[in-house]
Amino acid sequence: MMASLLHMTPSVSRIAFSLSVTMLTLQKCIPNPSNPTDPSQPCMTCMNVDINTRKAVHHLPCLRAKLQNVVMHRSGGVEITQRFNYTQMVDIIDYPDTELRVIYMTEGICTKPLELVVRRFIPAKGDKLSRICTVDGVRVEYPLAPYCLNSIEKTAEYFNDYLKENALEGLIEASKDSSEFIKQTYLMIVKHYQSLPVRPPASPTVTAEIFY
Repeated sequence: MMASLLHMTPSVSRIAFSLSVTMLTLQKCIPNPSNPTDPSQPCMTCMNVDINTRKAVHHLPCLRAKLQNVVMHRSGGVEITQRFNYTQMVDIIDYPDTELRVIYMTEGICTKPLELVVRRFIPAKGDKLSRICTVDGVRVEYPLAPYCLNSIEKTAEYFNDYLKENALEGLIEASKDSSEFIKQTYLMIVKHYQSLPVRPPASPTVTAEIFY
């Protein structure tokens, strides 16, 4: 429990996580008389919830918090390098040469591959140069060549344009072998997108017939 989320005054609303998920509400915190100044103690509001009812979510903590104090992002790095310990993306500048290469990536749901411009970098201590996965229950490690994006900012701009141009085609391809429910859901997404008054140019006009 983060210290920044704890408040010592009983006037602070407490989220009663014990309540039904469908009826989750912010309620007035009634301090625990056994230790009213300890924010880690469950409040009387949560203690009075009938835990024998099926409407209750069990084994979840009573947390005193304010939603505006919650930081909605992951702290620390992404554990692929120790060059920095934050999630902000920055370009690596340790290059042994100026050669650029292009990697073409596809997931099979779009005819146009994703093109990434990369370059070799000089590995530093703590850089992750392998990929670990499980094959038939066995942990396998594959070495990775030391390549990184040539420009994170330019790649982000390109990726944004790529999604705008190919998202609809991807939805169609991804749902072609799906159930009727999935097709109708994706069709609803496409119709909503096409109804927007301001939107970037997209793939060909999508109608219900394209999904079948």
